Amino acid sequence: MPTAHEVALESSFQRSLLAGNGATIAEVHTKLLDHHYEPDWLVDAIFQTRGTRPSMLDAYGFMLVWTHLMSGDIGCAPVWLGHEPAKDAAHAENQKRLDSIQPPFRATVIPQRGKSANDDGKFEWREDITLSWRPGESREDRIVKPNWIALEIGTTKVSKTLIHVRGAFGVARWPYGHERLVILYSPTWRRAHPITAKMETTDG
Repeated sequence: MPTAHEVALESSFQRSLLAGNGATIAEVHTKLLDHHYEPDWLVDAIFQTRGTRPSMLDAYGFMLVWTHLMSGDIGCAPVWLGHEPAKDAAHAENQKRLDSIQPPFRATVIPQRGKSANDDGKFEWREDITLSWRPGESREDRIVKPNWIALEIGTTKVSKTLIHVRGAFGVARWPYGHERLVILYSPTWRRAHPITAKMETTDG
């Protein structure tokens, strides 16, 4: 049974198709299949299917998150860890690997079960850190005060990433095959888009 965030993204996707955006979504889909978007750790932070090709729905959700990044709604930064994640269910092993992260960061695995699980734990920083907004030529670095966000390990659906960045403060992603975590931080998104945030995060 689909989760609430999967249903919400599917509904938004269908509305976008009806609005005539199919060609744009198809172009993003083709670029994803051709590995056009870089860096790969950022793409895998947004969503990671592993073993299956991205669908048009994946491309639509990716397009939304990518647009938020390029528009300056989301700050991001890679955090070097030096270890790839173990299987999502290997809670103790993943915690052991996460314990090597350097201050001021701290990551805590909090086991949850089932498709309705909100996240894999908690990622926090206890001192000011610097994040980048608008990656690329228009990059802008900003100081961010101490805070915490959800931790997601391994594969994840783009609909879940959207829930984190639109409905909370963001997410720290540790995708399979990568030795770094990626902070996706969105402290002002709900304030800037209150109506959309309410619609997109219902029951999510």
